[in-house]
Amino acid sequence: MICLAAQAPQRCPDAKLVFFTPDRDVLVLAVAHYDKLCERTSLSMVSGILDIEKIWRALGKEKAQALPIFHAFTGADNVGKFSGIGKTKWFQQYIKVDMHLPRALMKLPVEGDLAQEVKDKLKEFVCLRYCPKGVCIKSIPNLRWYMFCKQLAESNKLPPTLGALKEHIQRVRLQCRVWCQATMTQQHPFEPLNFGYYKDTGGQMLPITTKVLPAPQAISRWSNANVKPIAPLKDVHAEEVTYSVQNSVRATQNALTMKTVTLKMKTAMMMCNLCSCDIRTFFNKSKLLF
Repeated sequence: MICLAAQAPQRCPDAKLVFFTPDRDVLVLAVAHYDKLCERTSLSMVSGILDIEKIWRALGKEKAQALPIFHAFTGADNVGKFSGIGKTKWFQQYIKVDMHLPRALMKLPVEGDLAQEVKDKLKEFVCLRYCPKGVCIKSIPNLRWYMFCKQLAESNKLPPTLGALKEHIQRVRLQCRVWCQATMTQQHPFEPLNFGYYKDTGGQMLPITTKVLPAPQAISRWSNANVKPIAPLKDVHAEEVTYSVQNSVRATQNALTMKTVTLKMKTAMMMCNLCSCDIRTFFNKSKLLF
């Protein structure tokens, strides 16, 4: 649709072009590629007729060109979206940011590895949206930890982990590579299997959520050991339970070595997910006593 519309100015420069569609993706692409369309271009939606030129000028050329990438990054059909934050809030943040973000977004459809400064800018943008009022944290792990400790935020209200965000950015690159070539008759898309997707045993292509383990391997092995709760304690926090952890290694048929630990399970496992740290750092932070 956009490809055919981009050819209209060459045939009839004074033509009036109207898109009839309820699809928001078409609106985004029309704004981004407006400089290649007829000057009198509009889009007819259920809410009414939108003048593309007014939107394009209000955003400015750079933010308008980066709009499809912003749209894919903040949630599109084939990419996924951030939990708990709608498109309106993301767009309000996009209007306020400086030009460094649109320039970083424009690097996503380009071939080759992303520069670290581009990744850092995207992480900063995510933190800006998730940060509570009056708080300025630019590190995603630190922000997740702050929101969990200070606000007791549930997992679906936290920003994504670094591993999940990395795969999300890969899928965004795949999608916006196509959208940024919308005016071209011959596109050169990326290979999906190299950008956030994999094939299961049935040959179906599925998104990769993350390649990072949810917790250090030592913690996973320990949590999968034979764990038996003993008599519940009175007057303790609901999340605090005493467990008797049976050593999983059986050297002989003799009595097994038993060790009793007091562990705040929810806090500890969340810390594993929040922090990409080694086993020693994990136990130091969680203040476990053995």
